[in-house]
Amino acid sequence: MSATVQTGYFFMPEHIILVGASERPHSLGERIFSHLLGSSYQGKITPVNLRHSSVAGIPSYSSLSKIPGQADLVVAVIPPDHYDSLFKACRKKDLRHIILIQDWENLPPESCKNARSIIQKYHGDELN
Repeated sequence: MSATVQTGYFFMPEHIILVGASERPHSLGERIFSHLLGSSYQGKITPVNLRHSSVAGIPSYSSLSKIPGQADLVVAVIPPDHYDSLFKACRKKDLRHIILIQDWENLPPESCKNARSIIQKYHGDELN
């Protein structure tokens, strides 16, 4: 087994799926999406939005299962109560690298506890 860790999926992904992409001004999904579009990133960005067929003029999908092909990285800016379905969808599509972006400090303690439980369910005891 090699000691080299493959980090390209994080530092140089060719395809990013942004779950929770939005055009709603000042929302986390809008800010992340706008920053990705305005950056020097040259790869593919696929937005996922339940309510809109496009976000910022880019075709959007209502779920991960509808996206053709694979991606290197999933970035999710969704409420923690949707993590379970996100992880199931990622597992089904064999999407292994997920970044969860959340305003943790402003979530109720119970939401944080539930989110941690769901994350541990899929990620094992590595969070301890």
